[in-house]
Amino acid sequence: MATAQPIPNLLRPGQVAANQEEARRIDKALKDPKSKLQDPQSAARQLRGLRTSLDSFTPTEYGSDEIDSAVKLERELREQMIADMPTQQEMRRSPPGTIGKHQAFERKHKRNLQLWKHMRLRLNVGSTDPDIANFEQYRPKGGAGEASMDGALVPVQTVYHLPPAEAGPATLFSEAETSTVRSLDPELAGMLALLDNDQRALVKKTIRGLNEPKTRAPSSWDLLRAEAKGLGIKVYKMSRDEIVAAIEAKKA
Repeated sequence: MATAQPIPNLLRPGQVAANQEEARRIDKALKDPKSKLQDPQSAARQLRGLRTSLDSFTPTEYGSDEIDSAVKLERELREQMIADMPTQQEMRRSPPGTIGKHQAFERKHKRNLQLWKHMRLRLNVGSTDPDIANFEQYRPKGGAGEASMDGALVPVQTVYHLPPAEAGPATLFSEAETSTVRSLDPELAGMLALLDNDQRALVKKTIRGLNEPKTRAPSSWDLLRAEAKGLGIKVYKMSRDEIVAAIEAKKA
């Protein structure tokens, strides 16, 4: 049986721009006699690596003899995967059978998804849309093949993202947590269902840290009132000067 050719993992628009900018920066520093580069040889190696990556993995447009068939195949792949993937509602609430449906989708369409992303990038060369090759945007909201929500594991107000087939117990994300992820990184929000549990736990820990209120350091006014209360002074409606005077009187 012939082995399928690997599908190149092309650079996303943001990666192309970032690599180009870094290559320009290093190239300029190497050519500047006044540059204070600590290790020019390492910088030169890094520059070669960036240029190789850009040459090998920057998306290129299809030729005029390829474009029609590419557009047709991209549409066919998209329609096939949409038909087989769990709906948004299934991914949120996990009714019976959804985990198996999700696992079957991953097994069946792993290569199709890689090819679709590759084609999307080549069909949209020059686009700056960070989600241009993010298939999550096509996940259907519902449909005739959607599983019944009777017996769903998760209430409607809680968002549940299914782990990959090999993952252990799933991690729960609340609506607020999912909204936070989406505001910070829309592509990451679309990939939550494909992360392993360790990665999902790290995402959850990070956004919880962002949402936790910061503890305010006590002010001098707080400390003064605390000292007065410790001496039995009733500070209600007292001014700072009055509290200071009362504390001095107590200590006299």
